[in-house]
Amino acid sequence: ELISMKSPMYDNVFMLDNNREPMCTISLKKARWYVRKGIAEWSSFMEHGNQSSDDGLEEAKCIKLLFEPSGGNYQNTGTPENLYLKSAKQNVCVACGSTDHHMRHYIVPYAYRSLLPDQYKTHMSHDIVILCPECHVSCEKLSKAKMKSMENALRDDLSKEVGIENAFCSPVVDDAELHHVRSCAIALARWRG
Repeated sequence: ELISMKSPMYDNVFMLDNNREPMCTISLKKARWYVRKGIAEWSSFMEHGNQSSDDGLEEAKCIKLLFEPSGGNYQNTGTPENLYLKSAKQNVCVACGSTDHHMRHYIVPYAYRSLLPDQYKTHMSHDIVILCPECHVSCEKLSKAKMKSMENALRDDLSKEVGIENAFCSPVVDDAELHHVRSCAIALARWRG
């Protein structure tokens, strides 16, 4: 409970262009920013098209932009990316369906993400999924094992490339003299303590 998110990850506020066509879903915080800056206004929009509320459908939270957006491919309705951006997301664990105590899980680990080009580091909301703590622990164990496996394979490939057997087998370079100095320091610390 202490490590879970304090509020839902998905607020599902629809962003509409000035023709009232849905562009994407955004967070409530981002929607409030657009409104506060005076570049959008709160609007009503039925989730299933412009139908009357007599149908029993709830009106979705949405903002309408007050300018013509440039670029973007939000009008390409058939692309998977576009469908993802426009769809309302559920605040449930993607592994087990649990509705309580969610955590964000990054599919691409930070250790790898930091090495990627900028275009792959920013605005990748579909790289983040919701997991419950139990599923998060299981997923992290599998991720760590996969990372270790990839690291070992890379070390083997580098050893073959250099032509020295086990040249890169250990992530730590063993220095006998430094090991002796460290052992003496530990012994001295224990003797004084």
